[in-house]
Parts: sequence; C-alpha cells; structure tokens
Amino acid sequence: MLAAQQTQVVRAQASRFLEQCAERFDIIFLDPPYSLANRLIDLRLLPPLLHENALVYWEAGEKLADESGWRVIKYLRAGAVHAHLMCQSSD
Repeated sequence: MLAAQQTQVVRAQASRFLEQCAERFDIIFLDPPYSLANRLIDLRLLPPLLHENALVYWEAGEKLADESGWRVIKYLRAGAVHAHLMCQSSD
C-alpha cells in the first residue's frame, strides 16, 4: 500500500501529458501497453517534471535498454512484466 497524500491519477496518452504538464513530481508510475512502451514514452520528457531525487517506476514487456541519463535502481521480472525503478543518473 502506498501511504501517500496529494496523489493524482492521470489516464491519458503519456507523451501528450508529459509535453503539456507544468507540475513537478516525486514519483511517476508509467504502465503503457507493453508492446508500445518504448515508442510511447520518451524519457527525455521526464526530467523537467521531476523533483530532485525523484523516482520513475516503469512497467514494460521487455527489459529497457540502458538509457543515457538514467540509472535502474531495481529491476524485477514477473512473467511478462518487466518492472524498472529508475532515477536520473548524476553522470
């Protein structure tokens, strides 16, 4: 259970939301259709939306390739689900 206050669930096309959003977040959960995950979301759109030390949780149908500027803190595979907990790298 996530014991969080001030939460918001947005059901929208992720890339469109990310391009238009002016808020900043501590954590972003991304769960796109697995077959389209890498085509729907451009990780370069996320940094302006993240507070310092923010996390991104991304579920996909395959393990994500190493992305410049991102570090996978935790990776888990459960059946067809590949879960990634990521943060911005400091390099």
